[in-house]
Amino acid sequence: MKHLQRLLLLLAAAALAWWLYGVFFPAPEKLIRQRLDKVAELASFTGKEGNLARVAAVTQLVDCFSSTVQVRVDSPAHAEHTLSGKDEIREALLAVRAGLRALDVQFRDPQITLNGDRTAAFVHLTAEARIGTDRELFVQELKLGLERLDGQWLVARLETVRTLR
Repeated sequence: MKHLQRLLLLLAAAALAWWLYGVFFPAPEKLIRQRLDKVAELASFTGKEGNLARVAAVTQLVDCFSSTVQVRVDSPAHAEHTLSGKDEIREALLAVRAGLRALDVQFRDPQITLNGDRTAAFVHLTAEARIGTDRELFVQELKLGLERLDGQWLVARLETVRTLR
């Protein structure tokens, strides 16, 4: 009976250690998914936020990008736009928030590929957005490149995937 109790206690301790390791040292894929969720949350807004809240949200969102970020948006409905660096991203985000009443952004099905030394990742995902109170859903495939800097995953490259129509 004592051997069974010791075995159960050992198994419980091993399970606790495994769980704690996962909590304190999460897999890079989990951290990247959390970062993507945060980006989608910060990119979304309602028309009820004030100017200070708007600037604070944009600042938090810009902090999710590396200082050398490159963004290329190419969609059939609009001309191609390229943004370089955090300052251009900040200006574009403030203009979007000023021009729209509300925006709801969600990222679906991220496919994450890590490089060999796990300091960079490539993500292919589908972005879904609803603008204002419009029921129409805008869907766009995106490719992202992320870098791990100072323990945080930052978006270094973002580009739209041109689809056939």
